[in-house]
Amino acid sequence: MYKRTNDYQNINRAMDIFRNVKSNIVELGKDKDLCFPTEIGGRIASPYIKDGLAGFVYIGLELYLCGDFSKEVKEDLKKNIILPAVDALRKEKWTQYPGFLDGLSGIAYMLFKAGKVFSKKDLIDEAISILLNVETFTLDIDGCSYTPNNNFQNLTFDLESGNAGIVYVQKEVLNYINNGVLT
Repeated sequence: MYKRTNDYQNINRAMDIFRNVKSNIVELGKDKDLCFPTEIGGRIASPYIKDGLAGFVYIGLELYLCGDFSKEVKEDLKKNIILPAVDALRKEKWTQYPGFLDGLSGIAYMLFKAGKVFSKKDLIDEAISILLNVETFTLDIDGCSYTPNNNFQNLTFDLESGNAGIVYVQKEVLNYINNGVLT
């Protein structure tokens, strides 16, 4: 709403929502990893865009980019909401699925996007490294790469869990590199 109305109250409401959601994120283990609890699919926590921490980062980054609101709010969003969640995502080197909304390529995309927004080359490098891990999920059939769906019973090309989402992330990273931004 802020983007449409420039009403600062909408930013305050959004920040309140973020703080409420963040209060549900828990720290686990001796490393105090941030986890977004969920009961979807029997998991206790999800790192994915669709239902977890990467989705939290995505919305935080979109809000951060949406306007010219106060530096204090942007700094709060960056330091207290986005970057702690990004640091937790950096630990997600292996997930169950390769997909965009529900897998490893979505985590790579959030690290890439945060690296781009905050000019952190190490996050972009890490996203590229994760994309290389995504390749371990693909099957080569007659010279074409295919990605199995979430139950590993079918091959899929969709955005959520298939080739389309993976290719989207690869394309975004390659465009960034080809534009000479990453040196």
